[in-house]
Amino acid sequence: MKQKVLELMKKVRKIYINEPVVQMAVIAFLVNLIVESFSRHSVIGGLEHLFNHPIFFGYNVLIIFMMCSFGLLFRRRDSWVMLSSVFWIVLGIINAIVLFFRVTPLSLIDFSIAKSGITMLHIYLNTFQIVLMSISIVLAITGIVYAWIKLPKRKIPIKRGILTVIVTAIVVFISTNMLTAYATKNGSFAVLTKAYDDIGFVYCFSRSIVDNGIDKPRNYSKLAIDTILNEANLSQTDNELRPNLIFLQLESFFDVSYLKNIECPENPIPNFTKLKELCSTGKLRVPSMGGGTANTEFEVLTGMNLDNFGIGEYPYQTVLKGETCESLAYIFCEKGYKTTAIHNHTATFYGRNKVYPNLGFETFIPVEYMCDVEKNEISWAKDKVLKKEILETLESSEDRDFIFAVSVQSHGKYPKDEIEYNKLISVDNMNFDSKEEIELKNEFEYYINQIHEVDVFLGELIEALKNYPEPVALVVYGDHLPALPISDDDLNGINEYQTEYCIWTNYSHEKKDNDICAYQLSSVVLNRIDMDGGILPKIHQTFKNDDRYKYYLKLISYDILYGENYSNIRKRRPVNMKFGLNEIKIDDVINSGDLFYIKGEGFTEYSYVIINSKKIDTIYINSGMLAVLAEAVPVGTNSVEVSQINSELVKLSTTSKYTFINDTKNHEVKTY
Repeated sequence: MKQKVLELMKKVRKIYINEPVVQMAVIAFLVNLIVESFSRHSVIGGLEHLFNHPIFFGYNVLIIFMMCSFGLLFRRRDSWVMLSSVFWIVLGIINAIVLFFRVTPLSLIDFSIAKSGITMLHIYLNTFQIVLMSISIVLAITGIVYAWIKLPKRKIPIKRGILTVIVTAIVVFISTNMLTAYATKNGSFAVLTKAYDDIGFVYCFSRSIVDNGIDKPRNYSKLAIDTILNEANLSQTDNELRPNLIFLQLESFFDVSYLKNIECPENPIPNFTKLKELCSTGKLRVPSMGGGTANTEFEVLTGMNLDNFGIGEYPYQTVLKGETCESLAYIFCEKGYKTTAIHNHTATFYGRNKVYPNLGFETFIPVEYMCDVEKNEISWAKDKVLKKEILETLESSEDRDFIFAVSVQSHGKYPKDEIEYNKLISVDNMNFDSKEEIELKNEFEYYINQIHEVDVFLGELIEALKNYPEPVALVVYGDHLPALPISDDDLNGINEYQTEYCIWTNYSHEKKDNDICAYQLSSVVLNRIDMDGGILPKIHQTFKNDDRYKYYLKLISYDILYGENYSNIRKRRPVNMKFGLNEIKIDDVINSGDLFYIKGEGFTEYSYVIINSKKIDTIYINSGMLAVLAEAVPVGTNSVEVSQINSELVKLSTTSKYTFINDTKNHEVKTY
């Protein structure tokens, strides 16, 4: 018996050595097992996926095998297989890291916002981890290059190689169509995290590469669009009050009383709780969990359903970079409102600096244009700065205002270690039996104290708006649940894709509660404040109880962004958006010993002095004064500008040039 086993093993070994196709199949199997183990942060988790979803697992192996099979067409076959394997393993590692910081898995679109992510590495990793990661990347690249050079060249089996590639590609094509149809029919793509868990990382990531935008709906035509528009009630009647409208999207904000296993000695969000008791409210189904702020923002502003877009897609990073879209901002701009977006984080994150003009915002106030911004212990700007920006925006205009404010304070990653901060609320009922449980308690406590501060800001904002001399409607909602280990099993009364919204006004209005999706919020708000506008809100209001509702919504959305514009919505041009509420300007340049002082208005910590088109190291003193070293200023006539430059070194705006003469001999500066 032993001899037979040994002989069998020799035959298997011989087949493996002499048959490159078998080698590739084995390697593809192992690579997929490694990738799925990374996705679940566990080898056992990878094996469970193999046994619980063997068909899906095998399909992912087939995709990797197809990629490896192209190596049969090259002499450096082994090098190609190595490179293909490393490609998927590296993506698996990146996905594991991403899942460590958020709930949403990796998709191709994440690489388009990688630049912004790099600038925030210090929030998620300490210096040692960043250095170690950098060294690992350098070593990995060096190892790949060395292996590519050293691995032997092989004879090319032309006929067999071409046949293998063609057959594999056909099998992948057929199985992809079958699997996609099955998964779509069974709603596997309705929740992105579930799709990755059930179907597998390789397929879902691959689909994110090719699947963008809205697929052309069946029966799309001018007749279909005209039919919808004729059925929809497009009449326009507006509330005579014409209230100012403020949307306040709160980062990772939700009522922690929905958590089964968390108890606090006091309610951390009493102001929001009071709003729910007094105002129109309800559950809000959002398109992401633990991250993806821009997608909730997109659904709220446009009324479009992200389920119609590609897997893991961020429209801010795809179609809206170069296409205008009907939105609340455009709707209110056409009503004579002043439209302003406010965000106490960098202007370029999710490409907002390029997207907001395509959504109809006339003004954008990012953190680069905010003065004296206080930050929390992990370097996120505190939300209380938004109160000042919102009130100043209201007061700066004689017209009514539409304001869309997005907060950031409650953003993760939440500290696992116990750090010093103003801890007002503790978590009482969590166990302390292990290091992991202590770390989890620290994360939840920090998060809860952050949303408590956000709630204080919310209360102060409402107090200020109560006595505002103009009618104001305030819409408050959370963009998604926090990036903490929370699942449906941990929640009672909501699910992991639900937050809540409230509609408050400083004038009397009827309380109406309703559970809705984020893409329905704009139409609900317009209805509550008795205002009309736009085609998409009318689609929601007219067809929300109709069997054709989602199909009609998809048809109109496709027509606006990708179709022939039969609905005539895409006639809008991008708005000539300005940054900051007030103009940044230079009034004077003064020399005082070792420093030159630039006096003016609107300066922030992101203001940099530009002398003769050269950026100079700048000292921020206050909103009216900057300074540079005198030695950096050339003798003679100089031109000076002040630019707002963010952490990604993107120049957002620049003042007009101011000319002065540096006469160091006579210790005087002449300006004109």
